[in-house]
Amino acid sequence: MSKKPLSTIEHLEHAPSDREVDEKGSLAEVTVAALEGEGLVKSRFDQLTIREALWVFRRSLVVCFFVFTGRMLEYFEIVMSGAILANPGFIKQFGDPNRAGKIAGVGALDPNWVSAWSVILSGGQIFVFLWISFFTDRFGRKPALLLAWLFIALAMLCLTLARTPEVWLVGRLFTGMGTGIVAVVAGPYGMEVCATRIRGIVLSAAILWGALATLAASLMMNFLTLRFMVFCFLVVPESPWFHARRGNKDKAMKSLQRLYGNIPDYDFDEEYGIIVKTIEHERETIRRNKASAWTDLFKGTNGKRTFAAIVIAASLQLGGYPILYTYSTYTYALVGIKNPFQTNVITASVQCATVILMMVTFDKFGRRPFVTWAYSFQAVSMLLLGLLSFIPLTSASRVPVITFNACFWAFCATISGNSQMIYITELPSAYLRLKTGVLCQTLNSALGIAANFASPPMLLALGLKSGFVFFGVATPIAALLWVYLPETKWRSASEIDELYERKIPAWRWAKTRTNAEEQVDQAIKQREAEDLSQAAVVGERRRQSLEE
Repeated sequence: MSKKPLSTIEHLEHAPSDREVDEKGSLAEVTVAALEGEGLVKSRFDQLTIREALWVFRRSLVVCFFVFTGRMLEYFEIVMSGAILANPGFIKQFGDPNRAGKIAGVGALDPNWVSAWSVILSGGQIFVFLWISFFTDRFGRKPALLLAWLFIALAMLCLTLARTPEVWLVGRLFTGMGTGIVAVVAGPYGMEVCATRIRGIVLSAAILWGALATLAASLMMNFLTLRFMVFCFLVVPESPWFHARRGNKDKAMKSLQRLYGNIPDYDFDEEYGIIVKTIEHERETIRRNKASAWTDLFKGTNGKRTFAAIVIAASLQLGGYPILYTYSTYTYALVGIKNPFQTNVITASVQCATVILMMVTFDKFGRRPFVTWAYSFQAVSMLLLGLLSFIPLTSASRVPVITFNACFWAFCATISGNSQMIYITELPSAYLRLKTGVLCQTLNSALGIAANFASPPMLLALGLKSGFVFFGVATPIAALLWVYLPETKWRSASEIDELYERKIPAWRWAKTRTNAEEQVDQAIKQREAEDLSQAAVVGERRRQSLEE
């Protein structure tokens, strides 16, 4: 067996049930020869630089690229649902002639239908959240992704053929179901197959796909993209963690081969042993705490982790997302911007540039400083939006100032809002990861339903003064993020567990060394000492042979 460092997979979505482990007794028979310490669950590959990790794990990066392609449709549907509201052809087809003559022609649409189309998407997401965790536990991540593609295909069919508001509503329902599955499954899958050192880059790349989809939304309403999606979901392997939890070593080894077969001297038996070690540790934790999975989300340190995840999940909808993203075109049209699509293109370009910045900085400088400051400024931008309502409608500076503030908001919201995917995946205990994701996504969808019902009437009644409403709710969220959001850069699952158990304040995580780091350092020093000792023996033998 090779003695080189071998594992980069350090995360477990949730532990196997006692019944599954008891039936698969072979799990307990696996040994982890490379892990001499009982608590050593941090990979030695974490010592690689970011550039080295990107090259060594390039195959798994390609797999993540395929999986995150599905998120393009999620962002596209959200943007399209808002942008199309100002399309004259759409208004003519779905609008109410008796409502003609409103501001910029947008008022021809019935606000009740506008709200219903947005709310049904969130309703579809909540519906799949009720059962998707059980589906993935039983059938795996890959079948779940293919199921998401099926729902999105049905959505595309309905939206393409729709001639009445009711058919468009059905299409939006299928859209919510498909994007809901992708939102829950894609993140944990990426966590399970990518290296810890480049986790921020990989998950930010998924966000970049979404930003690009936002920019190119008008080009994506075709079935070519749909065919490419199903190709991507078909070629990705099942997560080795799923097979390991079910005691199927052969299939887990095949998944590992497809993900890391290009890495020289990669010891797959040892890697599988590390996965099993984590699974058994999680099972023991469940038995010791008599956890019931869902209720355990709110117990002890898990409660703090769940609360932090809930705060950042709620921040998205409460930070102005409905009026400057979902209904951005609607908002711009109501305040007198003659070409709202152009403003959307500008803000989408800002989002793309911001995501690229996230990819470069998140794994180098960390997540917490960017997220906390960005959301604080996002709340300030909502205050500025409200103050802009006092600029006369005829003022020449009104449109440029509103556009600048929209770009400022887009920059801040892209950092804080898109970081929720990273944090919701990283913060929970391994065996609660999927359930925490479901809980947070359900909360986000519920807030989305409330916001989507309230936003169109609020915009009609208040206009830009709606910014004051979101400033009022975003400010306390910003304060909570400063207190409860920790720094998770380069932290493995075991380290996050340890830091929560030691009750380290969130603002001190970045400078705190963990036992896992100490153990890895000791293992490296021991390996170096062994190498030096071996080199000394070889040198002595050479010297003796030369003397003879």
